[in-house]
Formats: sequence, C-alpha cells, structure tokens
Amino acid sequence: EDDKIRKYVHARLSKASVSRVIIERTLKLVTVTITTARPGIIIGKGGQEVDKLKEELKKITGKEVQINIFEIKRP
Repeated sequence: EDDKIRKYVHARLSKASVSRVIIERTLKLVTVTITTARPGIIIGKGGQEVDKLKEELKKITGKEVQINIFEIKRP
C-alpha cells in the first residue's frame, strides 16, 4: 500500500519536483509528508489541489489522510 501511495504521489505531482515521500501510520490516520522544491503547485489556489490529493489518497487507503508539505530551499 505504501508503494501505491508513493507511485500515485510521484505520478500526480511530477511537475512539483517531489524529492521524498514519507508515510507514517496510526490506527485511523495516514500521515503523508512530501518534501518538494515547489510547494505552491501541490497546494494550489486556496488549497484546492491539496484537498483533492487528500480525497484521492483517502480512497486508496480507506483511512483519514493528513498531508504535510515541506519546501526544500536548494533542490
């Protein structure tokens, strides 16, 4: 399942220069931490893109998903 999430994130966010995807799990929650050089592309206008991504990952995992985005200053 982690591999599915990683492949999906890299495919969906190929233009956002994603360098690392870290997945942490608890019983009811999956936390996905994405490190990228271009966080604005992931977040989108008013946070719309990150909300879509959260819903799509929720369908894949069947659990609540929390997304953390960290910017890399020098990619």
